[in-house]
Amino acid sequence: MNPAKNRKLTTAQKRLFDWLNAQTTNDDDGWVCQYPAQERVMDALVEQSLVEVHYCAGSREFRALSRPDVPGTIKAE
Repeated sequence: MNPAKNRKLTTAQKRLFDWLNAQTTNDDDGWVCQYPAQERVMDALVEQSLVEVHYCAGSREFRALSRPDVPGTIKAE
């Protein structure tokens, strides 16, 4: 079951979640840094438990929780 399908997402949230979910092949295992223009939308995804966050060198990084390469998670459609 896709976590994003169980929640009502705005168009911006869905677009950002889908983009995050596609970042499985980057050098940082799907972690991406925060861009100022994404802050509100990303925070909403974190609040909905669709995205995990950690801090690296003073900045926040995010990764979608619905990931095909992590056991127990499901690829977004």
